[in-house]
Amino acid sequence: MKISDELAIDFYLKADSLSPYSYHTTMKALSFIERIPRARKIADIGCGTGIQTVALYEGTQTRIAAIDFIPEFIETLQSELKYQKLNEYIYPVFSSPYDLPFEYGELDILWSERTASEIGFQYAVEEWSKYLKPEGYMAVCAYCWLTKNKPEEILDYMNEINPDIISIAERIDQMQQAGFLPVAHFIMPDECWWNYFCPLEENFDSFLKKHKNNADALQLVRKIDKEIDLYEKYSEHYGYVFFIGKKVCN
Repeated sequence: MKISDELAIDFYLKADSLSPYSYHTTMKALSFIERIPRARKIADIGCGTGIQTVALYEGTQTRIAAIDFIPEFIETLQSELKYQKLNEYIYPVFSSPYDLPFEYGELDILWSERTASEIGFQYAVEEWSKYLKPEGYMAVCAYCWLTKNKPEEILDYMNEINPDIISIAERIDQMQQAGFLPVAHFIMPDECWWNYFCPLEENFDSFLKKHKNNADALQLVRKIDKEIDLYEKYSEHYGYVFFIGKKVCN
């Protein structure tokens, strides 16, 4: 049974973030990027409701194009930016990650804490690189295996929900093949996962009450609950990893 997009969006609009996240990891990733004061244009691809986008602006003081292909996330972010008086500095844009609304070589920094892993990491770093200036930076996150021998349960599960998952070394190779000098990478700590999971768990009861007797709603909650259970059991075997690369060829 396929869960409807509308139902999933309704659930995730209440989430603080749409992937493992912390303010500190966003700032840590930024610390590896040189010449931030010279940056003129940054894009955050897959901004969601924008928690990391706001942190990114705080760390750079540079105008940011916040890109997402889900209108509800863009509308939510627009309201939040207006409330925080940041709408002059961050501008949400509705756009597909497969066809970004930029000229080639337009961006100084391209950021994505969620979408690169969703659309395929290798595809993302190769296709998005054309929008970066020479010596521009890409900072992207992806799921990675951390051990060679994985229990069958987590191997089957991750290959079902994220068949793009490979090792950290293979990810670094993908960045190099796409014309990037690997600058840094780090595994996100448990804190980031619980920043992601806890608000989802807290929303279970209200979501099921809102969608009473809806089999798809129950399936969605069970799917997320399974994801949390498996992370608790097998987190030593896989992780969410930040990769920072510098463009070294056109």
